[in-house]
Amino acid sequence: SSYEKEMEKYRTDLAEWERQRPDTKPLLEPFDVTTIKEPYEPKKCPSSYSIFCADVKTKPHIKEELKGKSRSERADILSKLWHCMDDDQKRPYRKQEAKLQSSYEKEMEKYRTDLAEWERQRPDTKPLLEPFDVTTIKEPYEPKKCPSSYSIFCADVKTKPHIKEELKGKSRSERADILSKLWHCMDDDQKRPYRKQEAKLQSSYEKEM
Repeated sequence: SSYEKEMEKYRTDLAEWERQRPDTKPLLEPFDVTTIKEPYEPKKCPSSYSIFCADVKTKPHIKEELKGKSRSERADILSKLWHCMDDDQKRPYRKQEAKLQSSYEKEMEKYRTDLAEWERQRPDTKPLLEPFDVTTIKEPYEPKKCPSSYSIFCADVKTKPHIKEELKGKSRSERADILSKLWHCMDDDQKRPYRKQEAKLQSSYEKEM
């Protein structure tokens, strides 16, 4: 596949880069690192649908149903399960999303304060490397994983004017519900172009790797 070919090329390039690069480490002017440790940006909270997927995949009967399936097939099964749930069944996941979002916003507020203090304190220094020809040892970039057929579909359908209008002003979980319903209502023939595109991108990714 294209993905496998890209992966093969990436591994070859990475091995060559590892072979050529000099055994040097960045050198910084001495300073007290304990006073200027850069804060970590909090991780964005997952959507209610993502929380549901993580939860339901721990159920033995679901794990068995997903076993051996491709990524797009697993996405179809999970999307169908989510779509078949009513609002009462989805409520616990939406409450969990709201709770995580509230926590995330508080953490972001603290992060911004800490980052401003870090920016104020850090010395104006740059890492120094022993001289070498960087043109011969440029590190290869690991190819970005290809999206699933469902992700490709979502990116495509969100460009349609009537869908953009329907999604306007909706929360993230509401948008996920709408897109999941649209995908679930499509038959295999309608999904085939997206699955072909996923297979093509996967082949390309593997080639780069």
